[in-house]
Amino acid sequence: MQNQPTLFWDFDGTLAHRAGHQRGAMMYALDKHCPGHDIEIDQLKPHLANILPWHMPEKSHHHLNTPKAWWAHIEGIFASAFASVGIVKDTAATLAKITHEHYLNPDEFILFPNTAQVLASLQEKGWQNIILSNHVPELSDIVQSKGLSDYFTYCISSANVGLEKPNIDFFKHAVTLAGNPSKAVMIGDNITADIQGAKNAGLDAILIHTDPDDTIEHFAKTIVDVEAILERMS
Repeated sequence: MQNQPTLFWDFDGTLAHRAGHQRGAMMYALDKHCPGHDIEIDQLKPHLANILPWHMPEKSHHHLNTPKAWWAHIEGIFASAFASVGIVKDTAATLAKITHEHYLNPDEFILFPNTAQVLASLQEKGWQNIILSNHVPELSDIVQSKGLSDYFTYCISSANVGLEKPNIDFFKHAVTLAGNPSKAVMIGDNITADIQGAKNAGLDAILIHTDPDDTIEHFAKTIVDVEAILERMS
């Protein structure tokens, strides 16, 4: 609907959380395929730093905006990380595929309390809800599996668009898809990607689940707090 007030929601860390993120899925793969290994989760961290698409938001990756291309790229990063902690090449490639498959398990994504109730309430009050997330190509399937699809007009994943928050072009794409609303608010847990990115694009923003710094104007400790903040902002 043109000009319908719109809420852009981050997903992971905002509406739901996944323990361990990518490294947690990698440890699952190691435990499943290499029982008895002595690798600790923190050993993987430096080998995933500054190399995943959302670590380089200034760079577009339109060449990866199909699930096949995106996951081929990400599996390559996983395999390299496994190799860097001592896993032989063929096994590293197998572990990367297991990591990919396990990461998509919807049971690993846990909704924050009252998520569905708040989304439903805001929808009833006339807000259009849209997910805008740096995430995997299958994000819409995960959202559906968690019973949230009916609350969202669109589910926009960076993997499908080829852009990452805080890239201003990603926000512009979302605003256009939303119908160029006269009022739009980004809600997310990352100060740089969600809050600063939204402000740079001319949107209001609410930080959630992350301790605020002096730059934060609107902070919601839980998703229940979002409604009251929106009322104060209007």
